[in-house]
Amino acid sequence: PSLFYYWNSKEMDGFVILKSAIDGVITIVVAVICSRYIVPETQNEIENVYYDIVSDDYSLVKEVRAYSEQEYKHAKKVSGICAKCAAIANLDVTLCLVSGFYYRLGKWQGEPHIYNGIVKAKDYCFPEKVIDILSEYYGEEKDLSTPESALVQMVDAVMIKLEYLKDDVSNSQWNNEIIVYQILNEYSSKGLYDKSGLSMNQFLKIREYLVKEESL
Repeated sequence: PSLFYYWNSKEMDGFVILKSAIDGVITIVVAVICSRYIVPETQNEIENVYYDIVSDDYSLVKEVRAYSEQEYKHAKKVSGICAKCAAIANLDVTLCLVSGFYYRLGKWQGEPHIYNGIVKAKDYCFPEKVIDILSEYYGEEKDLSTPESALVQMVDAVMIKLEYLKDDVSNSQWNNEIIVYQILNEYSSKGLYDKSGLSMNQFLKIREYLVKEESL
């Protein structure tokens, strides 16, 4: 208001400056008060979106189940374990929950699986953070760039190996602890998690949880 007043009258007015300053202070106070209520509400809305797209009545979840009951069960288990690991490692629980379920989305679509998975996710307006994790699938085309991306890959890799061993009758004796250590240490030694921002402490917490998780 002071600037426009000056352009119009070519002079500065103390009252206009004072009034502008008061208006500015009032605007800031109102914005701060509103943000305390609006931001939590927005966060709740975001979390609701995450939970909605992994619910059993969501259309894409139904599509996955119709495609393969085995893949559906794998996705549900990975999703649940990712959420538990995220809570332990102080990471984004809902992001890991959703990304864990849809991590193999591209595999369900066929080759080129990463591209097709991203296209499918965008068709369903998935959150950008979820799409980013899908695009970093096993670091095949892009480096894992977040701790959540690393966590989802860790859980999926362990689950795939354990499910394979359970189905293979020739492997009647095996130890979960050894398998978890072997798989994760192998990926870690290859540098898969180096650019993810996953700390050593978080890596160890996730690994120990997977070793002790009875449902595996």
